[in-house]
Amino acid sequence: MLPLELASGIATLKLLRNPASNLEKNTFSEEQRSTLPCSLWIPESQLLCKNFCPMTGMHLAGIQLQHYRYALDTVIKIKQRSRMLRLCIAFCVLATCWAQDCLVSNITVKQDFDRMRYQGTWYAVAKKDPVGLFLLDNIVANFKVEEDGTMTATAIGRVIILNNWEMCANMFGTFEDTEDPAKFKMKYWGAAAYLQTGYDDHWIIDTDYDNYAIHYSCRELDVDGTCLDGYSFIFSRYPDGLRPEDQKNVTEYKQSICFLGKYRRVAHTGFCDTS
Repeated sequence: MLPLELASGIATLKLLRNPASNLEKNTFSEEQRSTLPCSLWIPESQLLCKNFCPMTGMHLAGIQLQHYRYALDTVIKIKQRSRMLRLCIAFCVLATCWAQDCLVSNITVKQDFDRMRYQGTWYAVAKKDPVGLFLLDNIVANFKVEEDGTMTATAIGRVIILNNWEMCANMFGTFEDTEDPAKFKMKYWGAAAYLQTGYDDHWIIDTDYDNYAIHYSCRELDVDGTCLDGYSFIFSRYPDGLRPEDQKNVTEYKQSICFLGKYRRVAHTGFCDTS
């Protein structure tokens, strides 16, 4: 046999599912009326006061009020748990979609990339930094296609070494082709021994060749296939930045490679022109 409080709570819950129908049909048995507060089976307009039942002429017993509160608490808890469950499911779906979108293997690059049109001078106007010592600002890169068709690059930019020593550093890079014309393996090194060397991916995410280019490199994959340590340059053919009409395109591609909000502005002050 169910405890009185639990039985009353269950009966109240059944009523709350369709209270109007029960009131119209007056289907409550004497047993139900004895376990339910009459505020549930008597129209509110007929109640003289909150805890008084005119049909019985008696004030509601304290235990009936407890049953009523118990039922309401149960309904509220069920609704809260249902809401939390829906939020949890929605969050999991969003997290799954986000992880899938940020898989490095799903990142798309420039189709039919033309290295001949890409060569020349590019000014870095924004940068997502990796771990380690890299060029800070005043970064200018020059890409060149050699006679044998391979691409090489030189770059210059300001660095700070030994905590407070500013200087311009020269970097060099050679590119190895892959099956995708917009994906390269880049070997790079500095003119000085303190500069970082490496062998990284160098992907051209998008470019119109004449105004902007978006570079991407993932140096280390996480266990879930997303990028644990990567960097990216936003290049412009002009040192003063991107054209307004290119901003929307570039922002969309920043998001597509999961680096949106992680870039910093790269200034061009002429520091390396006078060093």
